[in-house]
Amino acid sequence: MKKIIAGMDIGFGQAKVCLKNGDESIKTICFPRIFAEAGRDNRGLNNHSVYGIEGERFYVGEEALAYQDSFIRRDFRDYVKDKTYWLCIGKALIDTGIFNGDDNIRINRLILGLAPGHFYPENISHMKKTALSGIEFSYNNKICRFSAKEVKILPQGSGAFFSETLTDKGLIQEKNGYKKLHGILDVGYRTTDFVLFEKGQFIGEKEELSEDTGMRTVLEKLQSHIRQKYDKEELEFLEPVLRGQPFEFRGKEYDLSDQVEKLILDHIYKRIEPEVLKRWEGRINRMKRIVICGGGAYFFKNAGDFLKLHKDQIVILPQPEISNAVGFLRFGLMQEKSDSLKRQKI
Repeated sequence: MKKIIAGMDIGFGQAKVCLKNGDESIKTICFPRIFAEAGRDNRGLNNHSVYGIEGERFYVGEEALAYQDSFIRRDFRDYVKDKTYWLCIGKALIDTGIFNGDDNIRINRLILGLAPGHFYPENISHMKKTALSGIEFSYNNKICRFSAKEVKILPQGSGAFFSETLTDKGLIQEKNGYKKLHGILDVGYRTTDFVLFEKGQFIGEKEELSEDTGMRTVLEKLQSHIRQKYDKEELEFLEPVLRGQPFEFRGKEYDLSDQVEKLILDHIYKRIEPEVLKRWEGRINRMKRIVICGGGAYFFKNAGDFLKLHKDQIVILPQPEISNAVGFLRFGLMQEKSDSLKRQKI
């Protein structure tokens, strides 16, 4: 039977999953964590899929954007305890073809990320217990179930460290480099996480390493600008504008790139950079790498003066929005190899 090893980073704004099913190639998927209430019909507009869990029915991800009037707002601190968190995992398993005719999946090793500001024992215990006992959901009225044999919860941001220092086979790329001090700046949708690794281990107090300075802050300022000049617009539809696409309004396209760039750079230089210097004071000079990840990492490519004295230390990971999930998978593969060696010695 094929072993399924999966790294999953279910954040406030995006669900990111990276998994390996036996000898198959690594599969990745990323979709917005957006939900819209579904009616009684089995399929939605344009044959959109309907997911159900605990008596509720939803459109999930990009397809939910077609149902703006039915958006479900679940933006609260204990989101990892909400049913929709686990529904994101179910959708990812469907979309990556893991079910593939089966209706009961057992993940051999599941690595989940949790924001450092949420890294409390009760959250960790709840996540482990739920994953081990299993989750039942429906996909277009078909009942599906998944569970995990082994579960590890890691702080978000740590995945980026493993993405930078491990290979796709879970091997250490550079032994001495792996042990040196790394600073991880994880700029997500809602929060920015400041994570430190040394000697291959997380250091610091996990619950004190998050700030509400994610890219949603910029989106809200952009929303305010658009509301004043044009009309109200939902945050869910503004992210493409933040990434350089034109703003569409009443059949016309408007270039807001200058305004967007100013908002982004102001946020980086006035909110994020001072926080980095304050939190990492006394350590930043001896860091081997300052790794920038998360969906907000793209915006640092135009911020040439960010941490100007440390530019030679800065690394922006390829596909930074999924780097945590990639790193979680690599960590899982490393753990799998380690456990296999231990079993051979017995």
